[in-house]
Formats: sequence, C-alpha cells, structure tokens
Amino acid sequence: MRGSRGYLIEERAVSYAPSASAYVTLLGRQKRMSNQILALGNPDLGTANLDLPGAQHEVEEIKVQFPTAEVYVRQQATRQRLLQSAANKDIIHLATHAKVDELDPLYSVIHLASTEKGSGDLAAHEVYRMALTENSLTLLSACDTGLGQISKGDELWGFTRAFLSAGSSSLLVSLWRVDDAATAHLMRNFYKNLKTMTKVEALREAQLSLIRGEGRSDLLARRGVGGIGKLGESPSSLGSPASEGDRAVAPTQPLATSHPYFWAPFILVGDGQ
Repeated sequence: MRGSRGYLIEERAVSYAPSASAYVTLLGRQKRMSNQILALGNPDLGTANLDLPGAQHEVEEIKVQFPTAEVYVRQQATRQRLLQSAANKDIIHLATHAKVDELDPLYSVIHLASTEKGSGDLAAHEVYRMALTENSLTLLSACDTGLGQISKGDELWGFTRAFLSAGSSSLLVSLWRVDDAATAHLMRNFYKNLKTMTKVEALREAQLSLIRGEGRSDLLARRGVGGIGKLGESPSSLGSPASEGDRAVAPTQPLATSHPYFWAPFILVGDGQ
C-alpha cells in the first residue's frame, strides 16, 4: 500500500491473521525462541532447471549467523528429514519451489528432494499431522505459499492454515513468484535483525533494506548465479505466476530493488512478537 507519503511499511510494521478468532488463539501461543533452527534449501529435484543457488546461499547464511542451526541442501533436503526433525525446532525454514493447487489448496505441495523411499513432495494436508507445538516461526521461502481458498470460517486453506493448525505461532509466506537473489538478501537481513528485534520488526527492517536499494549489489553480484532474468526486464513483463511456483525471475530495468515486486511478496501471519 502506497500513499502520498510513501509505503505503509515505511511507517508501520505489519502482520496478518487468517481471522479474528485465529489471531486470539495465536496470541496465546507466544513462545520464547531458543534458536533451534531447521533449514532446508535448494533440494535436488532431478533437473538443473529447478536448481536454486540463491536458496542454498540463503540457508547456508543461516548457519553463519546461527552456528547451531541444522541446515540441509541438495540431496539431504528431503521430506523425510523435515518430518523427522521439525518437532522440537522453534524455527523452520524451507527455501524451495512450491506448487499451489487453486482448486484444492490442501493438495498444494512443497517440493523437497526425493529418496528411494518415496517422493519429496510435502502436501499441505500432510502438515496437519505434524507436531509443531514448539514452533514459533515457519518460513516458507517459496512461491505463492500464502495463497489459499477462503473457508466458511473466513480462514485461508492451504499452507498457512496447515502450519498454524499443526502448532506454529507464525509464518512468513509469499504471495507471488519471488526473485531468488532478492529473497536471499531479505532473508539474510531478517535473521540478522531477529537477534535483537521482534519477528514483525525484523521483517520490516529487512524489507526497508531493499526499499533503500541495499540489495542491488547482491543482485548484480549474483547475476548468472541466482537465475535472474535479463537486464531490462521488468515485473510488468513477467505475466502470470508459473504453474510450478518458480522462484527466480527478473529484476527491474535499473535493478531497482525498491520496487514492491522484490520486497513485498513476503508477509508475516500470526504472532509478530
């Protein structure tokens, strides 16, 4: 939202709730974070076209800032790893592709690496069976993970409701295709800020960093690495989101990370403290 004085986020930290009743419930779940982090990124999905070097850099940066974090990439970033290790973590971070099923959001999937035991796809309806009572924050650094259908209870069905129902106090999700390199920059700053700020303030400051243009050097340095589009392409030329929820598309002509395309897709849902 942009008014005559600029963007709302330049004046206020903003968080969201699926519904008023859900917000009351989530406020009662406030949990003290002990930096027990599980992060999976850039899983091996069987084709180089789906590789996300920026997502791998994103989760490896978490390990730099939080040495005790459990970080898994490529073949180790599996569905089984997530299901086995998530229960006692207060932060879960997934940096990968996702596919939203607009007809039945409960069958939307997050793509993780497969194993000989089975597929790496994690469906939203499976998340309901996860025990995430220790989880303060889940970050879904994939595309369209915040989307879903409105239920009769005015809540969004999909990943958001699934993780909140499983016990998460809050989620950081995306609303459209995200740029691989800009997302890595935002997430690095988010975790840095999280050491001294609330979740909602940490996200706001990370987004303001992009608005100020501080992510431009990252995008330039990672050109050809993060799958960024050609110079001169703009967000308006991208068309509709890809069916596979691809991360990584194009920067604006002057690599202006102040454009909402780069910083606005991520929102915090739930307890912002």
